[in-house]
Amino acid sequence: MNERHVIVIGGGVIGVCTALWLARGGAKVTLLEEKELAAGASFGNAGLISLGHPPLPRPGLVLKSLKWMFDPTSPLLIVPRLDPALWTWLVRFARACSRKQFDRSMKLIAALSHASRGLFEELAEREGLEFELRRTGYMDVYRTPAGFERAAEEARLIRSHGIDERIISAEEAREREPALREGLAGAIWHNDGGFASPASFVTQAAARAAHYGATIRTRTSVARMLTQDDDVIGVRTLSGEEIRADTVVIAAGIWSSRLARTAGIHVPMQGAKGYHVHVPQLEPRMRVACNLGESFVVATPIEGQIRLAGTLELSGVNHNLRPERVAMLTKQASDFVPGLRGLPVLSTWCGLRPCTADGLPVIGWAPRTRGLYIATGHAMMGFWLAPVTGKIASEEILGRGCEIDLAAARPARFA
Repeated sequence: MNERHVIVIGGGVIGVCTALWLARGGAKVTLLEEKELAAGASFGNAGLISLGHPPLPRPGLVLKSLKWMFDPTSPLLIVPRLDPALWTWLVRFARACSRKQFDRSMKLIAALSHASRGLFEELAEREGLEFELRRTGYMDVYRTPAGFERAAEEARLIRSHGIDERIISAEEAREREPALREGLAGAIWHNDGGFASPASFVTQAAARAAHYGATIRTRTSVARMLTQDDDVIGVRTLSGEEIRADTVVIAAGIWSSRLARTAGIHVPMQGAKGYHVHVPQLEPRMRVACNLGESFVVATPIEGQIRLAGTLELSGVNHNLRPERVAMLTKQASDFVPGLRGLPVLSTWCGLRPCTADGLPVIGWAPRTRGLYIATGHAMMGFWLAPVTGKIASEEILGRGCEIDLAAARPARFA
C-alpha cells in the first residue's frame, strides 16, 4: 500500500482516469469536482475513440480559418474581443500549422493513441466497465473530390505513424453505413478506432476508483493551491477548507489555467466551445459513427439515439448557447445522412474543450515547484487519450516512470 496522498482536481474523464489508476496503484486519492462527474466536455463529446486523430493545428488550416472565423455558421467561429491572451494564442496557433510541427505532434499522438486503445479494452474486460464500447472502427466521409483528396493525403501521413487508415470508395462507405447519401466522393475508414458513451465511461470509471478506495467529492470547488516555499502542499476550497496532500493533480479542463496560476505556473489555453444535439435513431438504425468531412460534424449512434457533435467556437469561457450553431449541426449532418432531415431535436448541449496553441496536451510535473502535476489541454482528444494520460500520471506520481517520450507535452514548454 502506497501511503502517498494525492488530490485530483477535476471530475471529467482525465481526472477520473487519473484517480482510478492512482487508487489501483495503492495511493490514497481524493478527487474534487466543482459540479458533478462528467459535467463538462467529458459528457458531451462525440464519443469517438479516434486513434491517430490529427492535432487541431495542421498544414493549410490557417487560410481556411481566415475564411471561416467570422461566419457564425462555419465550423470555426472566433468572436473578436480585447483579450491579449487570445491574440497571442492565435499567433502561436498559426505558427504551429506547419508540416514540421504536424509530424512532431503526430509522433506523440500516435504513441499515446496506441497505448490508450489497449487500456480501454483492459478497463472494459478486467474492470468490468460498461460504456457501449464498440471496437468496430468508424469513418470520415466526404462530399467533394477536393475534400476527399485532402483527407486521403492526410490519411497517408497518419498511416506512416502506424495507424491503420484505409482509403475507401463511396460505394464501400455506403455498404458499411447504408444511412449515408448517394453521390459521396469517398471516405477514410479508421480501422483502429471505435466509439463509446463518454458519460457512461466517466461514471463507471469513478465507481471503480471508489471501489479501490478513492474518495470522490462533488460540489467542491477549489479556490487555489496551498504552497510552502517551492512546494505545493494541498488546496484551499472556496468554502475555506484546507486539504493537505503529497501531490496535487490539476485535471480541470479549461479551468486548469486559473488553478495553475495560483501556484505561479503558466498553462496558456483557450476554451474551444463545442455543441451537440441528440435526435432519434433512424430506422433502419444507424450503426457506424461517421465524421461528416467538410461539415466537421460527427454523427455517433450512442445511448439509443444519434448524437450530432462538433464545431469549434472561441468566444471566451462561457456556456452561452448560440441557436444558429445548434441548428447548423442538424442542417449540415442532413446533407450527408438524409434520414436526419426533419427529425425532432431531443436535447442540446455545449461545453468547453481546453486547447493549447500547439495542439498537444499538457502532461507532467509543473516546472519550478514540487508536488504539482498537470494533466489537461487535450482539446478534442480528451476522451480517447484519457486512459493513457491517467496511467502515465499515476506511474510518474508513484515513481514508476513513463516509457513514452513526452518532451513535447511537458508543462515546462510554457515556462
